[in-house]
Amino acid sequence: MPLQLKAHASRERVGKLVAALPEHFELRGKDFHLLTWSTGDAIRATLADCYECPKDLHLTELKECVRGATRALFPDGPFDSETFEDKLATAIVAFRREPPKQYLAWCRVNLRPESQRRIRFMGNTVTLHRNLPKWLADCWRDPTEFNSTIAPEPNGGVLSVRGEFRTEDAAGYTLSEALDRFIAFLNFWQNSPSGFTYPESSRAVFRLGPTFNLFDQGAGRYTNSFWTNPDFDGGTWHHGMDKDKRFETSLERLRSTQRRRSPNPLFDTAIRCMVLLNGGWTAREDKHWLILVWSCFEKVFSSGVDGTKGGYAAIARRASKFDADSSIREAVLYALARHRNDAAHENDRSGSAYIAREVVTDCSRFLLWLIRWMLSDGRRFSSRSEFLDWVDIPKERERLLQRHRLHKMALTYWHPRRKKEAQESRRSPPSISVIERLRSDAG
Repeated sequence: MPLQLKAHASRERVGKLVAALPEHFELRGKDFHLLTWSTGDAIRATLADCYECPKDLHLTELKECVRGATRALFPDGPFDSETFEDKLATAIVAFRREPPKQYLAWCRVNLRPESQRRIRFMGNTVTLHRNLPKWLADCWRDPTEFNSTIAPEPNGGVLSVRGEFRTEDAAGYTLSEALDRFIAFLNFWQNSPSGFTYPESSRAVFRLGPTFNLFDQGAGRYTNSFWTNPDFDGGTWHHGMDKDKRFETSLERLRSTQRRRSPNPLFDTAIRCMVLLNGGWTAREDKHWLILVWSCFEKVFSSGVDGTKGGYAAIARRASKFDADSSIREAVLYALARHRNDAAHENDRSGSAYIAREVVTDCSRFLLWLIRWMLSDGRRFSSRSEFLDWVDIPKERERLLQRHRLHKMALTYWHPRRKKEAQESRRSPPSISVIERLRSDAG
């Protein structure tokens, strides 16, 4: 499959970036040197952002292929967009030939089962251990030895997931995200759209520990990298009662939800919203919580598949249609959007994020209902774009009836049925000329 430029990119932009590479890199013998501290790497990252990432590559892997392609241009060039793209295509082909390796990621969880459990979740097998298996514990070194700002590992069970990857960066990001999604799904089904929960963070019954640790199974050792959980809070680690019972409740929901996954074009969006919503519940700062909740509405109701093209007013208008009192919901959502804008751009005055908490809490409860609706009714649509077309249809009965009348008029005018002609053609035998033509075509 040929490389594809993103909508915002152009050959001219790529050409200018490639032409600037000799100012920032140099090949000395066999060694490739960076001449500038950050600009050179920024140019390579920008080049990676100019292309759509192939579906079988992780974003970090595309970035590595770009690094290889820029190096391949030296020392002779030429430093133009066509040559760079050829080098990049060659680097991707070579990368695909590399055999993948088996990696395992694990993280502490504030749930300790009586025995080991294996759960199939969105294409992965997540394993819940009572304790860290001996073969993983024997060679593990606590990350606090390398970074004193990381919280020590708390007591609890262990969640692990494994997969095959060509790079440890792709393995670390993908597997840690799989564990994040799993916990978010468990927490989502512990909460009802109705009722008041205080504090909002108590909605996150199940929580992950401070680090995600990555084990290279082929090499039999841990990698040099580990991923941190910035929202880990030791003070809330033991909060929540009856976790074993709650865990079983969420697993039952998982089984029923996964049976209905395939025909639902809104399923993946619903799961992503669960992750964002759970991130809001575990966020330490009100600003972070606010931004994540609004991001859910962008994911669902933005007019662009990439989630970037829908304006605040359009998103609030679309989402409000799902509330019985659309005018109130639209006003609340638009207030959320303005608070989000202030938080994201540091425009807010002292205390404004705190003032917005009631708005965020109410929108969070609304999202609980909306995500459930997406899981149950999303199958009615053939695509996400069709869902958005449907959402843009007026909600008011009078306007719907008028639209219905106009649609019928359009069908009658642009696509007349020609009933008489259809009936006559069914009664009459084909003409001699038609029969002769069919015979000649067959001969």
